[in-house]
Amino acid sequence: IVSAYLASCYLMLKDFKKADDLIKSYAPDVKEKFIFYSDYDSSSQRNAIYLYLCNKHFARNLNADAQSIADGLITVLSEGKFNTISSASTLLALLSYSESQEGKDANIKINAIDKDKKENALNLTADPFPYSKFDSGVNAFTVLSNADLGKIYYSALQQGFDRSAKEHAEGAEISREYIDGSGSAVSAANIGDELTVRIRVRAKTKDSVSLAIVDLLPACFEIISGSQNGSYSSSDAREDRMIFYASAYKNILELTYKVKVVTKGSFTVPGVFTAGLYDPEVSALTKQSAIEITQPN
Repeated sequence: IVSAYLASCYLMLKDFKKADDLIKSYAPDVKEKFIFYSDYDSSSQRNAIYLYLCNKHFARNLNADAQSIADGLITVLSEGKFNTISSASTLLALLSYSESQEGKDANIKINAIDKDKKENALNLTADPFPYSKFDSGVNAFTVLSNADLGKIYYSALQQGFDRSAKEHAEGAEISREYIDGSGSAVSAANIGDELTVRIRVRAKTKDSVSLAIVDLLPACFEIISGSQNGSYSSSDAREDRMIFYASAYKNILELTYKVKVVTKGSFTVPGVFTAGLYDPEVSALTKQSAIEITQPN
């Protein structure tokens, strides 16, 4: 990828021959697969930077692989194989690529099809791409245009919690327990009790991995500020969750924080989740459980 950066520099210096020779010398990595090289390097990131630089500086001579590179980036994104740095590079690449396709979506129309196969036109707003809101009853879409659109790319955003998330441990293992004052793990407590949340995590396949650990709280708990303990890089105590950022190794890493019980009733406890900060092949999720909170006598 260094050759693509150098080519862009030579182009800005008006040395067109060196620029053309260098930009043509880069061979894109595997396009439809995320290959993790290191924390800040992956096949998707390299391809995205290359596509961005081509669109930015070599638009008139856009590499014939541009379409297939864009397709590969979309495939990787749809499989969830990305991290913060590769996704940022991919956004730059796709935004720059869209500039070379500018105007093709000017007269586009999209109809939403519900479960009864009834079509309703969506009210599109361009900012910078056509977008619209739709409800969960939509099963499919039709795209209409007077122009030759070529390939169409789209994204869908949703909010809420995944009800179908399954327990798994890919590249890491994690567990969580609620510990009372006597040191015992509990699944019931009284209002006013203080419990220690004990999270244990370890790397499963690699010697070390950088992780984000997200522990969603049931509605009966409040985090006790400043109660975090353990070997971690940073933490973020929010109203509904505790987040730790830490490096995990083959040995078990133990992290703790404290909560206060504030509401009685029966509560579902979401599973604790961890994912690699840089390696999307690493993630783990425990199954959900339950906790019973009662009023003390």
